[in-house]
Amino acid sequence: MHILLLFNAYHNFMLISIAFNMPMNIALYGDSYVSRLKNFCKSDLRVPANVCWYDRSGLRSDFLNRKGRIDETAKNNYDDLKELKPDVVFINVGGNDLSTKSDPREVYERIMALVHEMRQVGVNVVYVAEIMTRGDFSKCPDTEMNKTSFDRQRRKINTLLAKELKERFVKFGDVHYPSDYSRDLVHLSDFSDITNNTGLKKYESRLRRIFCSLKS
Repeated sequence: MHILLLFNAYHNFMLISIAFNMPMNIALYGDSYVSRLKNFCKSDLRVPANVCWYDRSGLRSDFLNRKGRIDETAKNNYDDLKELKPDVVFINVGGNDLSTKSDPREVYERIMALVHEMRQVGVNVVYVAEIMTRGDFSKCPDTEMNKTSFDRQRRKINTLLAKELKERFVKFGDVHYPSDYSRDLVHLSDFSDITNNTGLKKYESRLRRIFCSLKS
C-alpha cells in the first residue's frame, strides 16, 4: 500500500514537473511585416518556445481586402489562432487600415478588440506593435493617401495603444526611416552585414528580446 502511494506521488510529481517545463506557445499574427519576418528568419526566431505564424499580406484589423470584402483566408487564420489559445500573442496590424477617410480611433478600437478577444479565449499575454511609418503609397487603394496623412493617423493610434497597453506596446525605436527600409519604402529591409543590422534584423532582435525574457 505504501509502495503504491509512493508510486502515485512520484507519478504526479513527474507530471507536474513536465507541465511546468513545457515550452510556451507563441503566436505571431499580422500583415506583411510578419510574413517577411517569417521568411527572413526561415520560421525560426531562435527562442525557447513553440512559435506559430499567422500572417497575411495586406491584412487589416477588420479583415477586409482591397476590394472591401471579407478576406476569408485572413478570417480563417484568426479563427485558427483563437482555437490554438497560445500563451503569448504578438499582433502587428493597422498600417493597411489607413486611408484619407479612416478614423484613427476606430482603427485603435478594432486593434484593441483583437486584444480583448485574445484575452477572452485564454491568452495570457498580448503584445501589439506600433504602426511604423511608410514612404510610398503608389499601391495604396486610396490614390490620395500620402505620408503626411499616414503619419498623422499612425501617431494618434500609437499614442492610444501605448496609453492602454503600457509595457505590452512594442516600439521599434532603433528602426529608422528611410535607412532601414527596403526600396519600396513600405517594408523593412532584409539587408544586414557584420557591422550594420538594418530593418528586419532589428525587428527580429526586438521580438527575440521580448520572448526570451518571458518565463514559461
